[in-house]
Amino acid sequence: MKRSIIILLIVILCLVIGGIIFGVYYKSLGKNQTSSNSGPTINITYQNLASELSKTSIVKAIPKDSSIALKIGEKEYILENDGIREGKIDSDITITLPGKYIEGLTNKNLCSVIQKANNNGDLGFDTTLSKVSLAWKFKSMYNYRSCFGF
Repeated sequence: MKRSIIILLIVILCLVIGGIIFGVYYKSLGKNQTSSNSGPTINITYQNLASELSKTSIVKAIPKDSSIALKIGEKEYILENDGIREGKIDSDITITLPGKYIEGLTNKNLCSVIQKANNNGDLGFDTTLSKVSLAWKFKSMYNYRSCFGF
């Protein structure tokens, strides 16, 4: 009886310490990673969206075996770890923004534009994954959870 209580306490202690280490690690990774901080601010248009947003840290954080469909207005883009291209795909996540959000979008404010759309009730977010699967598969994007209101 005493032995099982001691083992249980050790397991709980290990989980608490692991949680603290995990939290500190991800907190340190997340500082100022929501945009491309170097270089000039470039206004995004439909013509340069793929090339400019491909350089941002949020796109680079997409897991290698995953894709995100981004629908802005009538255009559709495929976001993957190695960049963005125009097209359609069955993806793990689909994000939908009305076309009006392309105005004011720059290479440095993707996260804040998504937050604004979410606050205005204009953000569409759809996934075929469960919450647990989504969290595990996209753990590399943990630092950007506030962009989507999580």
